[in-house]
Amino acid sequence: NRGAEQGWQLLLNYCFGHPKSSILFFPYSTVVNFINHGGEKKYNAKVRWSKSLSTKLEWLDEPLGSDTIAKILNATGLVLDIVATRDIMLGEEVLIDYGRSWGDAWNQHLQQWEPETTDGFQTALSFNEDKSSVVRTFIEQGENPYPKSIETSCFYAPPSNDEDDDGKEDDDKNIPGKKKSPKKWNKPRYTFENEYLRPCVILSRQRRNGYDLYSAYMMNDNVAVSHMLNEEEQKIVTHIPRYAIIFTEKPYKSNQHLKKTFRKEMGFPDDMWPSNWMDME
Repeated sequence: NRGAEQGWQLLLNYCFGHPKSSILFFPYSTVVNFINHGGEKKYNAKVRWSKSLSTKLEWLDEPLGSDTIAKILNATGLVLDIVATRDIMLGEEVLIDYGRSWGDAWNQHLQQWEPETTDGFQTALSFNEDKSSVVRTFIEQGENPYPKSIETSCFYAPPSNDEDDDGKEDDDKNIPGKKKSPKKWNKPRYTFENEYLRPCVILSRQRRNGYDLYSAYMMNDNVAVSHMLNEEEQKIVTHIPRYAIIFTEKPYKSNQHLKKTFRKEMGFPDDMWPSNWMDME
């Protein structure tokens, strides 16, 4: 049922909110997302509204409505500072208090948690340990399928639109009715960057000179727009070496997305949150 609620996104764990408010804030600093919970006794830092010139503290006095939300979404105006509450020693971990609501939710999760029945769930990591193993074609997978949680992915950087696999211009690419030939896998220096990793359907496997070479249909799922193959490009690629194929978790199928995985936003201190934004009392 696509309309039914399946669960909360992992992103929720990195947001700040208040139990009595429908607003969530996601800080996009590269530092704040790595600060762990210290609880009421172990924290050595706290969050506060910044006093910098870029902070529009007057927004906090406005009623929670469409105009206020539009301001928050469309401009940088609410900035958080992480401030030490005591001297922090060199090498000591910085900790904040996620709030009592978060602590209660975590303790309840620990008490109620039990291993899930995962219907043969396996991580992609376990399949990637043997990098020389034979990868099954889609026909072979019909009789001997991989776990539902994983799929095959290929590192593939397509050649430029004006060149074929040998670096020569494709003079007859625009001839009406000409059937496109499968592309031969190439290896630019940047091929093995993660941005060029894409799901692929393994079509066939051939043994040549003691090595397996694969043909695969390249897909655009979870690929940056700039690296997507358009409808004019041939998506079947041949001569793919085994080391260019790995196993990956399908979207929302990793162990981070099991149904009982913990999800809870971090809490703002009560004295920080505007009373006029508490719309869930």
